[in-house]
Amino acid sequence: MTPPVGSPQALVASPYDTDTPSEKTASDPTLNPSVSHVDGKTGAAADLYDPSRFSHIDEGKVLRKMDVFLIPMLALLYLLSFLDRANIGNAKIEGLQEDLGMTDDQYNWCLTAFFFTYVVFEIPSNILIKRFRPSRWLPFIMVCWGIVATLMGIVRSYTGLLIARVFLGVSEAGLFPGVAYYLTMWYCRHEIQLRQALFFSAASVAGAFGGLLAFGIGKMDGVGGLEGWRWIFILEGIVTCAVAVIAFFCLYDFPETAEFLTEEERAFVVHRLRYQGQKIMVAKDGAAPMVVAQAEEFKWDYVWQAFKDWQIWVNIIVLWGISCPMAGLSLFMPTIIKALGFTSSMAQLMTVPIYTAAAVLAVVSAWCSDKAGKRSPFVLGFMTIAVLGFSMCIGSGDPKVVYGGVFLGACGLYPAFPGIISWLSNNLAGSYKRGVGMALQIGAGNLGGALAANFYRKRDAPRYAMGHGISLGFEILGIIAIVILITQRTVPHLHMHDYAVCWDWFQRTQGGYVERLQAATFSQWGFGADFPTRPAGRRRSIVGDGASIGVLPPPPSAGRFSTTTHRGLVQLHPQLFLNPESCASIDATIARLAGFFSRHPQPATKRVFNRAARSQTMTRVSIYSSALVAFVAATGMIIASIVTPNWVTYSVTTPKGERFEKHIGLHKSCSSLDSPSCRDFPLAELCQDGERYFCSMWRTIGFMASFATILCLACLVTFGVIMRGGKYKRETGWPIVSGILALVAAVEFVIISIVAYLFDNDDQFTIPGWSLDYSWYLSTVSAAIALLSAVGLAISAYVLPPEEGYEFLEDPLDA
Repeated sequence: MTPPVGSPQALVASPYDTDTPSEKTASDPTLNPSVSHVDGKTGAAADLYDPSRFSHIDEGKVLRKMDVFLIPMLALLYLLSFLDRANIGNAKIEGLQEDLGMTDDQYNWCLTAFFFTYVVFEIPSNILIKRFRPSRWLPFIMVCWGIVATLMGIVRSYTGLLIARVFLGVSEAGLFPGVAYYLTMWYCRHEIQLRQALFFSAASVAGAFGGLLAFGIGKMDGVGGLEGWRWIFILEGIVTCAVAVIAFFCLYDFPETAEFLTEEERAFVVHRLRYQGQKIMVAKDGAAPMVVAQAEEFKWDYVWQAFKDWQIWVNIIVLWGISCPMAGLSLFMPTIIKALGFTSSMAQLMTVPIYTAAAVLAVVSAWCSDKAGKRSPFVLGFMTIAVLGFSMCIGSGDPKVVYGGVFLGACGLYPAFPGIISWLSNNLAGSYKRGVGMALQIGAGNLGGALAANFYRKRDAPRYAMGHGISLGFEILGIIAIVILITQRTVPHLHMHDYAVCWDWFQRTQGGYVERLQAATFSQWGFGADFPTRPAGRRRSIVGDGASIGVLPPPPSAGRFSTTTHRGLVQLHPQLFLNPESCASIDATIARLAGFFSRHPQPATKRVFNRAARSQTMTRVSIYSSALVAFVAATGMIIASIVTPNWVTYSVTTPKGERFEKHIGLHKSCSSLDSPSCRDFPLAELCQDGERYFCSMWRTIGFMASFATILCLACLVTFGVIMRGGKYKRETGWPIVSGILALVAAVEFVIISIVAYLFDNDDQFTIPGWSLDYSWYLSTVSAAIALLSAVGLAISAYVLPPEEGYEFLEDPLDA
């Protein structure tokens, strides 16, 4: 008997990476078996994929062959890509900016322009890589960026360099997301991060190698009448073009056509990708499971599904927390180190141990993550290390401490990057959706590079407090997003890692039928018991939180079919299943859950709420909506208080009737006597000797205000996730929202308290005419709104009754 399309028998789950929910549909060519054989036939063709046929194959040997033939070339491609992208930082300290007569802002625009086109062209490139084959598409774009990189060595003006950087972004856009997707077509979920890390560690090697290379090439200054920085672009671009020609002959497309594998090994690789190392369910009559072909037809719906998936967007925020600081370090690390008092040559060399250590850590942590089958603890841990590093850079002016902070920052960021990429790729089903989703994640995440290009300003040297502070803020934002990903799982951790689903199937008749598990809407798990199908129409069993199981009748021409009852444990979190050996032991569990639904009968054709249920639902939604509206207003007040320089104001009128005013903000001060009227505050020359304490405290206030803004943005994202997540999230998400709201209020109260303390005790404010201005009052009101919203949500969670139509089911195996 053949299992129906989309049934849990046709879904093969993995125990790996259950940190976040994912959609496993029957259309995923690398995760889920479908109802057609690889060759579209039945019978003998299927025997090739019988697991017993591969018992003699050494899996480790096959993996080593794949590693040898794939990873070195891919890593070399990315090394050259990163080298050609970041060598502008090496060229800068060799005289690029001075020779082209660029201002600091123009140089930063050259850095920023690259990321705009890089982001825009990543998704189209990931769609084209499957259509034009990796072995042709990747070398093609490599030749393109190699030519552009070479031409950067002959530009004569700011405009020429800007245009070259724009086209470099266009041509390099497809490499990283393309290779990240390409690896998922070769390796299983629990193997992918190590290979991603081996590939991505090329970026660290590029940083170290780039410093050594720039040190040597910089000595060619004057050769051929060209400056040393020009030779950096020219020679590295020529090497890229040469390697692209070699890659044209050395890259392979997909396992089915890999010439370095035997025919039996190719079949084995395809088989293990289908089932990801899991036990295969068989129907009750012992029929063999089916497998799916590698090909998947492109549909625009797959693109739309990727854009609608909330976990992709939260992953993007995590990636911002990694990519923004990492891009800042990669672009400005030589400049930061040089500003500490080292020569250009020494600054180039001192980047080598940082990148080397980061590369080693990236590989080691990836190996541990794959072995543990977990992503989030490693990503979270390394991001915490980066937070410590940037905190050291901000807190001290000692060159040794700053260098140590940069060292820790890089060693935290580079290992975290492949972890977050692998985490999302593990949780996206469908090859096209996964390709688009990964390109969207990497593309939007790389917008951080555009932002990072403006983090480190020349006027902030040698401390670069603003750049390090913004990087630290993004790190904290990324950590908050990770916490949301972990805590906003739609089911509790059920300790059911190695299980699949037990079913009694409908008996199929002439017309057949289609059973459709609506995986995109699953956000709660439950048990659907004994609901018969009817030829007259669709039967829907509502199991909670808006999720449903639909059984669709055949078309009218198909004739009648059996109304044999359907029984099964419906696991709506698609990564948690019961294996076939457990079927006999869960009868009592099925009976108990069936009893629950017998006491709570479900509607036959549509979901019906009574007025009380609708009222309670609307009350819960109204509470969240009111809190959200109030908090949006509070966020606006925080931003306004940061932007406007009106925390403390001095106002005095002279005997002649002339009015003099000075306004002090967190980052600027404006005076009616100064020209220009506004300038940075506090100025470095004003922070000497006795004023050092005031400057330190005022800069702390500015940092805390920026941190409060980041918390506000994280809270707004959390509001959106909870309100879009249905009843379950509304019932269980309030502690997270209330906690962030309370933290925002606490930070703001600290800010206004420090400002009030300085206003009362600092000597410069003892002169009559000084007063607290409206920015201080805006922050006070904003803090009060955040605190009241947190308290209101907490009280409503305890006072309001649960929404109707929803009941949380405890793990039956823990009962």
